[in-house]
Amino acid sequence: MNMSKVYKIAVAVSVLTSFIAIIVWSTQGEGGVGGGVAPATFKLDKDRVVIYVDWKVNWNDFPSDLTLLADNGFTHIILAFWMKAGAADAAIAWTQLDQGQRSKTLTYLHDRGVKLMVSAAGATENVEKFILENNPTGKNYGRDVANWALKWGLDGVDFDLELTPGDPSLFKNGRGTSWFVAATLAAKAVFSGAGEFYEISHAPQAPYFGDWAGPTGGYVKVYEEASGAIDFFNVQFYNQGQCCEYNTYGTLIESTDGTCMPRNSLLQIADMGIPKDKLVVGKYICGGCGNNGFVEANTLGGILSQAVQNTGWRGGAMAWMYVPHDPTITQWGNVMAKVFQKD
Repeated sequence: MNMSKVYKIAVAVSVLTSFIAIIVWSTQGEGGVGGGVAPATFKLDKDRVVIYVDWKVNWNDFPSDLTLLADNGFTHIILAFWMKAGAADAAIAWTQLDQGQRSKTLTYLHDRGVKLMVSAAGATENVEKFILENNPTGKNYGRDVANWALKWGLDGVDFDLELTPGDPSLFKNGRGTSWFVAATLAAKAVFSGAGEFYEISHAPQAPYFGDWAGPTGGYVKVYEEASGAIDFFNVQFYNQGQCCEYNTYGTLIESTDGTCMPRNSLLQIADMGIPKDKLVVGKYICGGCGNNGFVEANTLGGILSQAVQNTGWRGGAMAWMYVPHDPTITQWGNVMAKVFQKD
């Protein structure tokens, strides 16, 4: 084959590849985001300030909720929830916006370095039934939520996979672990075909790492098998009972030994093999948003600042959940942005 033919073929392939990429980008679902909003071209590997947006939203002007968060320190906004039966709450609110509203909102967020993701499952989704019946398979579940995220122009997927409180059996027998891994790798495969900046997170309760979850450590094993597909963990350091509230520097950062959840602090989880900058400290944002483990914003900011100074950890902070017209939300975001030096 002579050089002129090689050159012509290379050019043709390049043009065809670009054309296909444009088609894929512009046809992601029901109009996609439309209007030419490209996927985000950035990814944070630390210093995250994350918030979940669930059913408490401004249903008459949902974009105003999202832009408010972008203006007050948050780097990742996660819409809850996508479920196998369909989108709900904030996720469905996003789909009810018209193409122009979605395009304008995403541009606003991306220009400020903010990602918009969707969370799969939540406590309402009966994930245990899926695991036990292998229907849907983890692979199909992960594939479907990732495709949904692409369809609606989002920047990634969060897996909030909840088991029956107090029952680690699906970690101990390995079935839950395998299902979680399969879902994660399937989502990663979908995103890998669409671009390099899509993100995948998980939102395990803190005990899902380590001793409580059995000999393989639950999410420790999940990370071992899917490390290249998980960008960060929004660890729920709350709702574990008054015996372990993770409400001091000692129990949240250093050690929970001596409580009902031993070996379960931030640094103890990191010691199990999870890179510490992939660990985001999750707390609920207002006193009525959870059962126990609440820490006021300034107090939490002080604890996390101390952790940054003492340990070099910079994974970030996560809040559950957004409440419209509540000044606590903007205060929380700005306090955490200052901890992680986000201007």
